[in-house]
Amino acid sequence: MSAEAIAEKFCMDVDHWYDFEVETRNIASFEGLQHPVHQRGAVITWEILD
Repeated sequence: MSAEAIAEKFCMDVDHWYDFEVETRNIASFEGLQHPVHQRGAVITWEILD
């Protein structure tokens, strides 16, 4: 599953379950870590909208 798909799913879940909206602000991918399992991934940030 891509970071973009996860970010969008989170926005849809928040919209469904809560009385506020969030918007994906940034997705920063990384790779090359030494950990045998977590060598690559992404950091996702959202903004709470009024």
